[in-house]
Amino acid sequence: MCGITGFWSREVPSYEPRETLEMMISTLSHRGPDDEGRWSDPDGRLHFGHTRLSVIDLSAEGHQPMVSRSGRFVITFNGEIFNFEDLKKDLGSSGWRGHSDTEVMLAAIEQWGVERAVAHFNGQFAFALWDTFDRVLFLVRDRIGIKPLYFGQFNETIVFGSELKALRSHPEFVHDLSPQAVVDFLELGYVPSPLSIYSNVQKLPPGHILKLTRPGALVETVPFWSAREVVAGRDPHRGTDAEIVDDLEALLRDSVRMRLVADVPVGAFLSGGIDSSLITSLMTRESRGKVRTFSIGFEEAEYDESPYATDVASHLGTDHTNLYVTSDDVQDLLTELPRMYDEPLADVSQLPTALVSRLARKSVTVSLSGDGGDELFGGYSRYERAIRYWRLVSKIPSLLRRLAKGVAGPTAAFESSKFGMDASFALSRSLLRPAMPGQFARQIELVGSADGWEFYNRGIRLNAGSLTSGALRGKAADDLPPAFRSFDGLTFLESMQLTDLQSYLPDDILVKVDRASMDVALEVRVPLLDHRVVEYSWQVPERLK
Repeated sequence: MCGITGFWSREVPSYEPRETLEMMISTLSHRGPDDEGRWSDPDGRLHFGHTRLSVIDLSAEGHQPMVSRSGRFVITFNGEIFNFEDLKKDLGSSGWRGHSDTEVMLAAIEQWGVERAVAHFNGQFAFALWDTFDRVLFLVRDRIGIKPLYFGQFNETIVFGSELKALRSHPEFVHDLSPQAVVDFLELGYVPSPLSIYSNVQKLPPGHILKLTRPGALVETVPFWSAREVVAGRDPHRGTDAEIVDDLEALLRDSVRMRLVADVPVGAFLSGGIDSSLITSLMTRESRGKVRTFSIGFEEAEYDESPYATDVASHLGTDHTNLYVTSDDVQDLLTELPRMYDEPLADVSQLPTALVSRLARKSVTVSLSGDGGDELFGGYSRYERAIRYWRLVSKIPSLLRRLAKGVAGPTAAFESSKFGMDASFALSRSLLRPAMPGQFARQIELVGSADGWEFYNRGIRLNAGSLTSGALRGKAADDLPPAFRSFDGLTFLESMQLTDLQSYLPDDILVKVDRASMDVALEVRVPLLDHRVVEYSWQVPERLK
């Protein structure tokens, strides 16, 4: 894993571009403490920067930005391509300079072209690629959105980077907040793609390629992989339950095996839950040595899951380290969160994720994680609650439900009173999200949902109306982010899963993991989010999830 950044100006900048590039690189040093690199086009308008965390091929032959063998392509790349050894065989070429996945990526792009090469990559990646022949800039992000990539255009200069702090270092950056992003954050607890907290900056959507022929040109992104298309084109598994389980286990074992390839120590996060325990179990089968595992414990028993992790570690025979966290540890970390995350994130688990990352980094450079299982296999308890509550709500006659929707607005005014706020909090246990001012009105609004998917969509969104001014909400559109638009032909559970796979997972969970781990130069790999596993999960009958 690494940090990437750069910019491309339509004209030679009036500022000193190399000094600007150095500032941008310096903001990402935590992501890649082992090496730095920079590359500039001879015309002085295009500049690539890179900070390296050395994981595969620790030699100078893995240095980036890297130029392809023919000299046509230049790449600055963050991530790992786990099937690079297999790609080597498919490419049939020889004379490799080193044994890095980056070199194989460039060879694949030279031989197959960008779109076809990316379709062959099994990994987690974000990269910028410059075609020196056709004078085209490509920005590419992996299928699920495991690795981040921001970009923005300012005064006919396109600027990109792994984190917003790199873009903010550019002299032409505009610090205007996005009203839509603010409202969405207050409702969701994160900023959904393609938005960022800044008006002129976007996240490149997962599974997309941006192709730019000149700075200032209209930016269009093209998908090379789509979760919606995977779901729409799936072929349900027709085997027995035992065959389905065996096929999944074989796929997961292969995914874990591929993610153990590294020239540095590898460990695992172990919470004691199903997903991390499964990944750790498969690691113990695929690893040659003893697996190192890490977990966080809390003094408050109601929050402490460490006994489960300890039991699993003992059963599997791992070399386990558990750190008990105090309130002082958490308070010390709070002041670092704005620097670490760059834009608002209201996921409380960012704190233990940061702490377990710091714990693991003392012993390993790479850690495997169990993220993704809930979205793929229906593990969130809110799925079960939403289905149960909707069964009750759907029995209310549709006319009464439409009337409830109309009553929700006036009810919000009632909640500004002390009695109204107390009533809201009293309802907290019956909601899909924690209670806050405005929840009583939202509870009534939930009753007015037309179908289960609308019920879930409203249930996971807080009522930001009580937290935002009318002027701010007036600047925000009523349109839902792309991931929250309705789906045809899916069950209620599948609609919830696909919504979370396209938004909550990449924009909350994976943001949390990436920033927390890369802040201490720890690479986290996610076997459950191998795209083959994701695609297979949609072939599994719902009754088995």
